[in-house]
Amino acid sequence: GLQDQAACVKVAPSIIEYLLDLTVASRQSDRLLVGISPRGAEHWIRAAKALALLNGRDYCLPEDVQGVAASVIAHRIVPRGEFEKVDRASLVRDLIRAIPVR
Repeated sequence: GLQDQAACVKVAPSIIEYLLDLTVASRQSDRLLVGISPRGAEHWIRAAKALALLNGRDYCLPEDVQGVAASVIAHRIVPRGEFEKVDRASLVRDLIRAIPVR
């Protein structure tokens, strides 16, 4: 039932654009060999919608996207060279800090 309710959470176009900005930035990052895939982005927005629902809202905020980022995408990225020893969640947080919210 909660999955059905989460699927109904509204996501404004600006939130989708923000998530796409993050996805593209991950793929263009000099720190990452492999960035976030389209499927990874899809799962990311689904998790953000679930967090919004758990927080009692029927709409998604940038904070929802940010709040689930490390949990959803850290295992989907592959660090490049000297960044291989850096914690992946830390790389995700750096990515989020680098991309402004629309």
